[in-house]
Amino acid sequence: MKKLFVLIAATCCVQILSAQDSTNHQRKTYKITLTTSDNVVAKGYLVALTDSAVNISSKPGKGNRYGSESSPVVSFNYNKIKKVTLKRKGSAARGLLIGAASGALVGALAGYMGGDDTPNGRFFCLCFTAAEKARMGAVGYGSLGAGIGAAIGEGIHKTFIINGDKQIFDSLKSTLIH
Repeated sequence: MKKLFVLIAATCCVQILSAQDSTNHQRKTYKITLTTSDNVVAKGYLVALTDSAVNISSKPGKGNRYGSESSPVVSFNYNKIKKVTLKRKGSAARGLLIGAASGALVGALAGYMGGDDTPNGRFFCLCFTAAEKARMGAVGYGSLGAGIGAAIGEGIHKTFIINGDKQIFDSLKSTLIH
């Protein structure tokens, strides 16, 4: 029992290491909601940030800086931008998966550590083995963790009130670079 717990704890603590290779860098896809100073709202995907503008497309693209006929790129100059809200694409699904895995692990460990139930000699006994408790805990806590993770992932976003200010616009750019 102690060896199993140590093995599971060690497995959870292992971090995946990768070489310092910048060629394997993938661009993050952001959903963007932009409000102009004229209160025009534009929604889409962030294509590029230049020194003075935000480029948005209606469809996510892999490095598509100029758009296409089906998804043209619209550019907004920083001095016309009132507010920008950014959200990572797929953040709810990522939260759901992380929450489900974490909840299932905690539930399985808690159920397994509860041990086997012993019959008490009565007419009816609702007894479970440690493995059965582990499965029930994994399903129950995994479902709970999935719901909580999805809700957290869906709610994470960053909002920048720019109001035509170049310094705030530059802080938006530095946030996305790091």
